[in-house]
Amino acid sequence: MQAQLLVVGDDSLIELSRSTVTDKEGFTLLVARSQAEAREQLAQQHPAIILIAQMLPDGSGLALLRILQQERFPAVPILVLDAPEVEAFGLEALRTGAFACLSMPINADLLHLMLVRANDYACLLQAERERERLRLQQEAMRAAAHHISQHLTVIMGETQLLQEENLDLEVRASLDRILRATEYAAHELGTLRASQHRIRQTDPIPSTVHQQRKG
Repeated sequence: MQAQLLVVGDDSLIELSRSTVTDKEGFTLLVARSQAEAREQLAQQHPAIILIAQMLPDGSGLALLRILQQERFPAVPILVLDAPEVEAFGLEALRTGAFACLSMPINADLLHLMLVRANDYACLLQAERERERLRLQQEAMRAAAHHISQHLTVIMGETQLLQEENLDLEVRASLDRILRATEYAAHELGTLRASQHRIRQTDPIPSTVHQQRKG
């Protein structure tokens, strides 16, 4: 599946991105020429990477970066173009949460390399989110299994007590069936727990991974 790259800037930045990045890496290119257009794109699409020019018709790239960081995009790698006329712009952009700050004029090879690395980072974040989702799912399953096990223990204990009473054959036969079904359920529950333990022991997603692809 191709990663989506949202480029927010003028035509020259869009064309540079199209020619030096999308053809090589197979990104799907999304374009916006203003903050407003970027917000419209982000309301409909979920890009893996965002590249923002500093000067936009309706505000600065740094202002857009702040907006995105405050909303729902702090996990998306965002690259911004430096503004030499703004003192300490690059440092402020990185403090705000930019993945990287690229100097003007843009070097196509460096842009390509940084976008590839940003995509690697986006993949890492996605893997970590999936890992966390699976962890929470496993915790919920373990909690449910614990409660089920407790109820099964009560059922088995009460059934065994009833079997000791002087009951007619039909009732005793029914209790036998309940006990066997409960024992079978307990066995299946134990199998499920063992399976979950094996999954945790063989988790293919490392907790800390630093991926880096050579450009």
